[in-house]
Amino acid sequence: MQESAQSPVIAQRDAELSDALAAVAELLFATSRKLRRLGHDAPDVVELTPLEAQVMQHIGRNPGTTPSRVAACIGLKSSNASAALRALERRGFIRREADAVDRRGVHLHPTRLAAENLTLMQAEWWRVLGPVLGSGQELTVAIDLLARIDAALDAAAAGSSDGCSEQPTPPG
Repeated sequence: MQESAQSPVIAQRDAELSDALAAVAELLFATSRKLRRLGHDAPDVVELTPLEAQVMQHIGRNPGTTPSRVAACIGLKSSNASAALRALERRGFIRREADAVDRRGVHLHPTRLAAENLTLMQAEWWRVLGPVLGSGQELTVAIDLLARIDAALDAAAAGSSDGCSEQPTPPG
């Protein structure tokens, strides 16, 4: 069987698409770092490590989750998840509640301090992102696009089958 050569037009298009997709990935990385810094620069915000912030995001979207689900959904070894959970509990960001049926099991819930800290960070994000995204169609399109990117990354990491995908609900 003879291998067909790719046409120069298709090769050029593929190279341009590859460059554009690389630019998107680089922008997502840069934006993520800047958002993290922005929220923590706000007055009265208690700074969390990137791992603690990721754990809190999961617990905030899944109150009552278990330590093993946190580890599985974030892709952590159980020992690393346990260390992050202990640190968050010591700092007053989570509380553990014994399982009503199996007292050996625990469920994790964000505390009032966690909610207040998140509110302060979100106010900073709104201050900067609000004028850019507004509250209408552009915001809905941005949320939809970022949710699709997140889902594609979950699928690429084979995480889509574990029920851990977390998509924010668009406003409205």
